[in-house]
Amino acid sequence: MACSCSPLFFVFLRKNLLYLRCNYVPLFFICMGFVGVLTAYLHWSTKPVQFQMEEFEAKNEMVLKESYFPGSEVDYIYYAPSSQNVEDIVELLRVDLLIISERFRAYNNSIQMQLDMEQECRANCFAINFNHVPDRGSGGKFSYSLSSNQMRISPRKRYVNDEEINHQKDDDDYIRAGFLTLQHVLDKQYMKYQELVENYEVLVSSVPNLEVISMDSHRLTYFGTLCSILFKVVLLSTFVVPFVEEKQNGLKEFLNLVTPMSFLNGLTFFLIRFVCYTVLIIIVLVVAYLYKALGVIYFFYVAVLFLLYILSTMSYAYLISVCFHSVFYAKIGGLALLIIPYVFSFVRSWATSLAFVFFSTNTFLEGLDIFQTFCNKHREFGAGELFREIKYESSKMFLVYVLLVFQTFFYALLYNYLGCVFPGPGGLKRPIFFFLDLRFHKKINVGCFAILLTFLVKCPKPMRNDNAMNIRQHLAAHKPS
Repeated sequence: MACSCSPLFFVFLRKNLLYLRCNYVPLFFICMGFVGVLTAYLHWSTKPVQFQMEEFEAKNEMVLKESYFPGSEVDYIYYAPSSQNVEDIVELLRVDLLIISERFRAYNNSIQMQLDMEQECRANCFAINFNHVPDRGSGGKFSYSLSSNQMRISPRKRYVNDEEINHQKDDDDYIRAGFLTLQHVLDKQYMKYQELVENYEVLVSSVPNLEVISMDSHRLTYFGTLCSILFKVVLLSTFVVPFVEEKQNGLKEFLNLVTPMSFLNGLTFFLIRFVCYTVLIIIVLVVAYLYKALGVIYFFYVAVLFLLYILSTMSYAYLISVCFHSVFYAKIGGLALLIIPYVFSFVRSWATSLAFVFFSTNTFLEGLDIFQTFCNKHREFGAGELFREIKYESSKMFLVYVLLVFQTFFYALLYNYLGCVFPGPGGLKRPIFFFLDLRFHKKINVGCFAILLTFLVKCPKPMRNDNAMNIRQHLAAHKPS
């Protein structure tokens, strides 16, 4: 069978190359428009590096206590467990913060303390869980934990928010909510409780950052998203429309009737365009690299992401072509089906997780976000980073690669199944569960031998070599009665 596929493969390959040759002018302008728009965007988005530093006013202990600690009578401080050592430290804490004793509430266990704070407190409250308080003068380890009903920052999340413009950052919630003030005063009073020398001074200030505009912190994401959108337009005009046109003209069903190797037409159609799209994407990525839009990410890893994306998106284009039997409707409906996945990028729900698995566009955008996060943190992306979660609730880059490969085969299988069940006008419709029928797997199409014999008779003399003789022998040995 491998020998019989080879001649037809080159026949279909030449046929699809002739199509490109006959339509090279519009295809050339489409490709040049794709590269030109992306190059213009990269040139426009390039900004000179600004080294302007933002100055922050340092805040001493008095400022922290007076301006950054809740002072209302309903701002309670819960603590547990109640013991003599704990009570002595809490009293020192109360005197230092100038808080009335009614604002303190003692508990025997931390569970009840946390429950009451969550249910009863309607202001800014804190809870102190004393894990271990050494006796006075023992010098043991002092261990405690703080919580607040106002701060909802998970310790698993990165504290720096890459989506926020650096030079607009002010003092963070850790300072504003009074959390740092309570922590500092509690540590200081424990040192006083243990009669340690207080020969230190604390000055708190936000960490200064280089001034970075929003465009810089999202440049790779914006470039990749724009490239994805423009590629969908290219895909529609050079892939979906020509493929549906063959179906509209009846060529697809004609090939299904005359040869069981008609899939070679779609295969060569796919391979030729994949090579063209690959060259196009590599050119665009080289331009992006020269404009430093890839940041600190190695070119290879970005190229792999883009190539896997165009591979899976081409497979998705095959799938959506099943829905159309007219070029007119393919242009309108095809564009809609290609754009729909972007909606899930703006709507955060359970559907977003499903879209990440089943839509190549959402998987690609997640990969761009991972790369952008590495760029914003000025961390190089190497092989070891493929399995690293750079931020909370983020995917691994290796998973993104695997999903794009999975989607390629998933779309291809689904296309072949739906193409048999819903072949369109003039096609041979098969039952929904045709693949479970043993006769389907044993069926031999006589047209295979007829088309190959015709090809061998009409082929030029140079092709009549040993391979052609082997094909004839193969056909003679397997010719049906």
